[in-house]
Amino acid sequence: MVDNSLMDGPKLVAHRGYAAQFPENTLLAMQAAIDTGAYFLECDIQLSADHVPILFHDANLERTTTAKGDVRDMAWAELKKIKIDESSRLGDQDFKQTIPSLSELVEMLELYPHVVLFAEIKEESLQRFGTDFVVARILDELAIVAKQVVMISYDASALHVVKRLSRFDVGLVLRKWNQACKDELETLQPEYVICNYQKVIGRLWPGPWRWMCYEFIEPDLAMKWSLKGVEFIETMDCGRLLQDSRLNPHATS
Repeated sequence: MVDNSLMDGPKLVAHRGYAAQFPENTLLAMQAAIDTGAYFLECDIQLSADHVPILFHDANLERTTTAKGDVRDMAWAELKKIKIDESSRLGDQDFKQTIPSLSELVEMLELYPHVVLFAEIKEESLQRFGTDFVVARILDELAIVAKQVVMISYDASALHVVKRLSRFDVGLVLRKWNQACKDELETLQPEYVICNYQKVIGRLWPGPWRWMCYEFIEPDLAMKWSLKGVEFIETMDCGRLLQDSRLNPHATS
């Protein structure tokens, strides 16, 4: 059971780390988010060909690295040497980052027991290696920091497996705002529901869960949705939002 009652009011979640300023899903982005004052991180998890959990959003390497190919076809020994390159988004600065393993992030979390990680199980790896296997492999990697982790996914079946195999909290990421997704929530009964705020129609669905919405870059918009019942505000620009005292747990009145 995650203890995230660190503060009242909205809680900022660093989407793929401090991704507005640093390469997404890197140790640098995660450390920068923590250093900036974020209590909550979010990352994406794929599996390598030899079943090592890595921090990576896409199955394909091209968008964020200097390499080509599919991470699921490559062993960790090869992947860990691949240089991250988001120059098209962040400019020509060399951040000197390579693809990190989930175990490396776990080592970081051990240093910050107050930090909570929302760890997304990516569907591409579930499809390639099988739901039960992928979930079990990731849970094993995260076991040492279980009290700091919420397992999230678009795939409800993966979260059912999480619930069957462990006591991790889970969060369902909504694909759409429709009755089918609402029924999925009622069946799963997750601790968290995650949704793109632009998909929400009308009021948030009531239930035993807590709401997290994304992607916010404007403090006023974040506060607007907080007042609607969104407790967790997901943003790639945690630095900008934390400058607003309404969103900063460290701010003094």
